Amino acid sequence: MIRPILVDTDVIIDHLRGFENSKKLLKEVELGNFLAYFSTITEAELYSGQRMSVKSEQRIVERLLKIMHRVDVNSEIARKAGELRREYGVELPNAIIAATALILGAELVTRNIKHYKTIKKIKLKTPDAITKNFYAK
Repeated sequence: MIRPILVDTDVIIDHLRGFENSKKLLKEVELGNFLAYFSTITEAELYSGQRMSVKSEQRIVERLLKIMHRVDVNSEIARKAGELRREYGVELPNAIIAATALILGAELVTRNIKHYKTIKKIKLKTPDAITKNFYAK
């Protein structure tokens, strides 16, 4: 079974910055070795960044988003995010991303572990850990 993952915003930004493990991970997504999702929150965060004023960066982001499945924030995700924010005190965008991962039953791939580590129910992986495990097989 292909492993479901939710890709956090920082992984895509790291890819743009040339971080090798993020590039490897997204290459494996492109090859179909992971069932990858991203939240519309990630899309908003990406498009709010300065890098998106550069057309070549915008094309790369658009290509990367096309190889993953977009998950819109629906009522179920919104309510779960509200619970997570109330219970764990995480910022709302992070609560929405965490809720999305939980509802999908996906691992959240992020380098920003500190944003999510208080949420006990969530499965977190860094791009380094996930690519290391993948290439160790």
